[in-house]
Amino acid sequence: MPKSTETSMAAYTATFPFDRGPRHPIRPVHHSYDPVHTTSDPPKHDLFGFLATAAKDDPALHRSSFCLNPEDLGVSWQTFFPACRQSRQWREAEDAAQELTDRLFHAGDSCMSGFCKHWRDLAELLQLVETAVACTVYMYPRADVVRIRLLAQLHVVMWIHDDVPSIAECHQEELGEDRRSPTPARKSCHHRSSPICRLISTVLQDILHADPIIGFEVAAAALKWHRMSRAHRSKDQGNLRLTTLSDHLEAIIDDATTQVNLSMIRFAGSIHLTSQQGQDPILKDIVGLWAKHLAIVKDLFSYEKDCLGRKVNDSTVVNAIQVLQSELNVSLGTAKEVARNIQLDTEREMHGLYKEILDRRGTDSPEARYVRALVESLAGNVFHSSTAERNAMPLLGNSAKENEP
Repeated sequence: MPKSTETSMAAYTATFPFDRGPRHPIRPVHHSYDPVHTTSDPPKHDLFGFLATAAKDDPALHRSSFCLNPEDLGVSWQTFFPACRQSRQWREAEDAAQELTDRLFHAGDSCMSGFCKHWRDLAELLQLVETAVACTVYMYPRADVVRIRLLAQLHVVMWIHDDVPSIAECHQEELGEDRRSPTPARKSCHHRSSPICRLISTVLQDILHADPIIGFEVAAAALKWHRMSRAHRSKDQGNLRLTTLSDHLEAIIDDATTQVNLSMIRFAGSIHLTSQQGQDPILKDIVGLWAKHLAIVKDLFSYEKDCLGRKVNDSTVVNAIQVLQSELNVSLGTAKEVARNIQLDTEREMHGLYKEILDRRGTDSPEARYVRALVESLAGNVFHSSTAERNAMPLLGNSAKENEP
């Protein structure tokens, strides 16, 4: 694929114009970012081959997504995942996110001052929406067009709805509904709730309508996350202290955000697990490794962004790189290398456990399908983190517009 490269302040951060026309299937990618400066080739392996062979081995996944080879796109790819998947319905996901954003801005003028108070300008808000959409199209490749639209809207909501008052309270009645109901009835928010709250209620009800069982899990987890995130925000952030990496990861694995993400992965692939299947010890270990990998990659790629956020907002953010640097008493570069090694070790361990699931349950079992969906989401998260503008910009030192050729 032809591309032009503009060298940035960091040799391993660059911008690439990949868009070759309005109907090209690859979603435009403008940045390649690797936080660990390395000249080595990607690791050689034969792990997770299903990421690249869906056209032959997984027709359903092939219908909803296609394979991306990041190296062919000029994206640094230091991982054991041989490829990642991208939703074929990425334009529909963008349209759905844009529709929701437009409706949010027209939900009621009285809400707008509070809604936008944490964003310095419209461009910053739009960048956040773009990030939410990118996360959706790479992490949920099994979603059909209906579910990818809903997931895109929910991701937008999750990224910005902490500023919306009373959302958790207005959903208590509808979440008390029997989850076994095959077609959950639409219920209105309380009459005193804000227009924005009613709009978000519509998104959650659409998710319930698409899949009453897993949709309930998504809605309940999202609202639990909201309540806990608001409570966390209300605490004195200055009381946060660096911990060991084990403590840091344990807190993340137990965090409500993890349950939201897991329920969205099951929702995207329509993967129904019984309680007994969900309690399988090997599957639980894989889920723990999934959460660990997600956290390490997120913190590794967002470290510079987090540092900039601390300076701009005078806030305290605990990042795994920061924790490693303090715990091991090493330089920033070494801490990042340690994090990368943890990422790779986690991938190898996940592959070994996936083989055990295949031996015990079979290739087409719900457990095996779930593990593949978890791996697909992690590969998508690596690609998303590697190409996200908000991660690359602190190193580039300029706006995306200034850096594009």
